[in-house]
Amino acid sequence: PPQDSNDMDEDGVANGVDNCPINANADQEDGDGDGKGDACDDCADPNPGNAACATTIKAIRDMSDPAHPSPGAQVTVSGAYVTGLRPTTGSSQGFYIEDGTQTPFTGIFVYTGSTSPSVAIGNIVTVSGTYEEYFGLSEILSSTVTVTDAAAALPFSPLQIADTSAIATGGADGEGYESMLLQVGAVSIV
Repeated sequence: PPQDSNDMDEDGVANGVDNCPINANADQEDGDGDGKGDACDDCADPNPGNAACATTIKAIRDMSDPAHPSPGAQVTVSGAYVTGLRPTTGSSQGFYIEDGTQTPFTGIFVYTGSTSPSVAIGNIVTVSGTYEEYFGLSEILSSTVTVTDAAAALPFSPLQIADTSAIATGGADGEGYESMLLQVGAVSIV
């Protein structure tokens, strides 16, 4: 039979009032109450309208995390601390954020392209954008940034790294501490 143009998913609910018009869901279940039916809502928490799923930096960065999104996914991270800024000229501008736990995989770069970041170190921000891997660097790009607290100081110090070989390319801790605020101890160049 031909498809009913007023009920594209053929679940008996008209497109105009169907909370998931492309996936059949006659029960119209909406467990998180965001107006999107469970049949087409991948977010466990409410994300009304076109809002990205709220997630954590660790979930984005750690590929073994069950909530790890695929590159290209729209993500939102809240309550993150700005820990560093890239130079304010050129086309590789941006800033670094961490969640404050200082555990591996809890820092990420926010790429702003040719636009100077409108944040300062110590600010607490919410960032929404596209998660991508750029030559092995995890980043959020095409982002919307909201400063939720204009704090001027970080509530934590850089992580102290005694063995720099652990964070070097290919080192045991290199990937986990990518984009995090670190301080190395005595270094000798030979």
